[in-house]
Amino acid sequence: FMYTNSTLFLVFLFLITLRINGQEAQEEYQNVILNLMSGDTVIYKLSENNSSHITGFKKKTNKDIWKFKIFSEDEVAFYTYSNGEKNWMYQTNLKIGQFLKRDEMEQYILGKRDAKFNYKPIKYFVGSLFFGLVVGGIDTYKKNEGILSKSNSVLSLSVPLISSTLFITKKNKFNNRLNMNEKQNLEYHYSNGFNASKKTKNNVASFTGSLFGVLVVILLNNY
Repeated sequence: FMYTNSTLFLVFLFLITLRINGQEAQEEYQNVILNLMSGDTVIYKLSENNSSHITGFKKKTNKDIWKFKIFSEDEVAFYTYSNGEKNWMYQTNLKIGQFLKRDEMEQYILGKRDAKFNYKPIKYFVGSLFFGLVVGGIDTYKKNEGILSKSNSVLSLSVPLISSTLFITKKNKFNNRLNMNEKQNLEYHYSNGFNASKKTKNNVASFTGSLFGVLVVILLNNY
């Protein structure tokens, strides 16, 4: 029993020491902002930078809590220091399909970020909600008895998938791309990034809206 208590105490002491050393070490790390390929930004304490990954501590949102986190080169486009200096991890490499130049990639990421945090797919949600209600209602229709007269079939369950194919995000159109100047070229890549995030949010909104519409019909049909 005494041996068990001593072991637990040593383990506890080790963890406390490790935590204190980790907190002290964090003060020596460089504060940077990671710009991820997803469009997100991360407050980060950089401890080590390799060609394939970076290591350090990631700050949890709105909390002064730091968690050890490794990011691979495929996740991080670049990171910036407090003085605004950039350090790029992304490399143009035609062999692996990375065709964009660094300034083009930066605009693409900015576009994704803008759409991710500012674009609201309201019309896609409302439109698919109405679509779910209509198709779900038709699925319960019975001649001479009206809607909500029979059980919902597979048609109702397939509505979310159908809506995802019907409510398609329009592609950005750029005419005479070969004759674009540098500014127009960067705007083109920004627009592509914006459209990529926009498309994802529209798909989610279409799926959830139609699903919600069908569920309303099912609940009313079984009330």
